[in-house]
Amino acid sequence: MTIPVCLCISSAIVADVRQVFGIPGLDTIIHDELLKNDGLIINSTHNILICLPCTSIVNIHNFAAHYQRPNHRDKEKPAKDLGVRILAKFPSLTYAPTHPASPVSPIFGLDIPLKDYRVCVECSRGYRTKDSFRHHPCSAAPQFYISDVQTFAHTTQHVYFPVISSAPQIPESAAELLFHSYTKAMDSRPDFNAVVTVPHNYRELSQFLAKERWLELVQDKDIEALQALVALPTETEQWPLLSRHVFAYLYANQGKVATKALHSVRRLLGTRPS
Repeated sequence: MTIPVCLCISSAIVADVRQVFGIPGLDTIIHDELLKNDGLIINSTHNILICLPCTSIVNIHNFAAHYQRPNHRDKEKPAKDLGVRILAKFPSLTYAPTHPASPVSPIFGLDIPLKDYRVCVECSRGYRTKDSFRHHPCSAAPQFYISDVQTFAHTTQHVYFPVISSAPQIPESAAELLFHSYTKAMDSRPDFNAVVTVPHNYRELSQFLAKERWLELVQDKDIEALQALVALPTETEQWPLLSRHVFAYLYANQGKVATKALHSVRRLLGTRPS
C-alpha cells in the first residue's frame, strides 16, 4: 500500500497583490472597445478570453457556441462576427492554455480560488478528496502539497491548477512600512465637515450633479451614513461575494448605457420632472 506524501511548499512565491484581492491585475485587458459591451476580458499572461458572467474561459474558435449556454440563453447575443474580430486583434488567444506547473497569481474573472486542495507534485493537478487524489494516474507513491486552486472552466477538459494563497505573505518590516505610509497619508488629509455642504466655488462642481439637484438631496446629510450605504461588503457580511457579481453586471452594461441609451438613463437618474 502506497501512502501519499505531503510536501511543504515555500511561501516565498509572491502573487500579484491586485489579483489576490480580486482586483484586475496588470495583465488583465478590460477597457477595450471589442470587449466592454459583452462582459468579456482578456488575461494576457495565459492568453485566454474570459466571460465574467460565466467565470470561465471562452472558446474563441467556437465563439457563438458559448452564448448557447444557460447563462446566456435568454439574453441579448453579441454580434455574429465579434469572435472573428477579437481573434484578429488578439491572435494569441487560446482555449487550451498551458496548465501551470507551479502556483500562479489568482486569475481575475475566473471562479474565486478554492482552498485546501491536494496538488500533485508530478502533474500539478488539484484534487479535493484523499480518494480522488489517491486514484489519479500518476506514480505509485504520489507526493502532494496543499494549495488554493482555480480552473479555467468547469468541464472535463479543464482541471484544477494551483494558485497562490489569497492570504499574501508580507514581511513584518514591509507591513509596518506600508502601514506607516498609510497613516501618514491619512493624517495629511484636509479636515472635512461632518455633514455634506455645497462648496462656494460652483465652477468646481460636476454640472450634471448640479443640474439634476443631487447636491441638494445629500446636503446636510451625515457623511459616514452615506459612505456606509455605498461601501463594498466585507468577508464577515452575509453576502461577501456580491460585489463580484455587481461588478460583472455593471461592467457588462456600462458600455451599452454609454453608447445606446445615454439620454434615457440621464433622465432616469435625474430628479427634475420629465
